[in-house]
Amino acid sequence: MKLKVKDWCAAHPAFMADVEKMAFYALKDGESLTRADVNRLLVDHGLELPFSVGVLMRYW
Repeated sequence: MKLKVKDWCAAHPAFMADVEKMAFYALKDGESLTRADVNRLLVDHGLELPFSVGVLMRYW
């Protein structure tokens, strides 16, 4: 599963750049990135995952 996630991330660099920015600002504010945050970004980018958001967050 880890390789599948890595391949998906590599195929969607704009989404991953936005996730990394969002995670950086969340940590800067003393918070963590949530599944809801990632789901919102997926919708904003018009993407669907072939696995769960939890799996994405575990292996990216």
